[in-house]
Amino acid sequence: MHETSKVYVHQVNSDEDIKKVVRQVVSELELDLNKKILIKPNFVCPRSSKTGATTDLGLIEEVVKVLINKGVQITLGEGAGFEFDTDKVFDILGVKSLAQKYNFSLVNLRKAKTECVDIGGKVLKKISLPKPVLEADAILNMPKFKTHMLTGMTFAMKNFIGLLPDEERRKAHIQGIDQSVVDLVNYFEDKNTLTIGDAITTMGGLGGPGYGTAIKSNVLIWGQDNVAIDEVAFNLFRIDTAKIKYLKIAQKNPRFSSIDIIGNIEKLERFPVPDSGFFYKLSYRLMHTFDYLTSVFHRESLIPRIATKIGTRPEISEACTKCGKCRDACPVGAISPEYQIDFEKCRFVRCLNCRDVCPQNAIKIKGFLLSKSEDRQ
Repeated sequence: MHETSKVYVHQVNSDEDIKKVVRQVVSELELDLNKKILIKPNFVCPRSSKTGATTDLGLIEEVVKVLINKGVQITLGEGAGFEFDTDKVFDILGVKSLAQKYNFSLVNLRKAKTECVDIGGKVLKKISLPKPVLEADAILNMPKFKTHMLTGMTFAMKNFIGLLPDEERRKAHIQGIDQSVVDLVNYFEDKNTLTIGDAITTMGGLGGPGYGTAIKSNVLIWGQDNVAIDEVAFNLFRIDTAKIKYLKIAQKNPRFSSIDIIGNIEKLERFPVPDSGFFYKLSYRLMHTFDYLTSVFHRESLIPRIATKIGTRPEISEACTKCGKCRDACPVGAISPEYQIDFEKCRFVRCLNCRDVCPQNAIKIKGFLLSKSEDRQ
């Protein structure tokens, strides 16, 4: 990274604007006919891009169409957040239907076969990575710009954590999530990678990366240097980059270069970044440590069951008029005819579609660290 890093910033106010950017981005990928490309979006949970939680599916579809014209083999790979069911996330968000429509491969990276590789990081050294990731000739990173309760923000760099299988992701949280992010970014820096960052609808405030406040920003940011992309993006949104630990660590790397920003967008309003506090971060790390140490006694991680029980979850209040809209909107049939929520059906989904369609605001959202938009009791 001794050469100047180019970061492109675009205001996108229409579908046509998005199409123009996508065509420009994909033209930068060095791919011959029949080469393999892995698209890595951010599908942390089954909440639509309009909530600011996930990468815009329309943006991904435009990318897929242009890649098909290049004659490359497309795989979309993702591992949802630890407490969510990735396959259900694919289904609910319409990713599965998109893959069928355009005949590309869809891979749950949390279930994919892995191979041990030495990535030479400070905390992530020899780790297992999914074979579809290692076999790809290029990786197209498609992150979502949003807050994160553990790292402050997540965008280009942090999105690489989603490449890790469950066991490695748990180790990353124990050994230090910020340094783990940097280790992964450094490893993939020498690969054929390109990032197109979705800041069309962003997510701010408490509750990120899944349950914060949606903010319409209409911006796309792209380039090949993920450290530079995050630096530009955070500055654009008036975020104090010194408070984003993984970026601060990465900037100490001697390979970090000067940045050439291409595009003319004035700085936006200051973005609401949460401070979850020392004890929240410590408790999360201790939870992963406990889970790892006791894993000899249980086959599956206990974290999803713990997190879903105390985290964000819906509850129907007495204000319910039994209009039926929540039942129709629930993708897993978790709401009974008596308007009770079957938590076991809802547990690994928690999309909050019921809350979004309720005309009476009768769906209470329980859990800690809620954003103001979610606290509608």
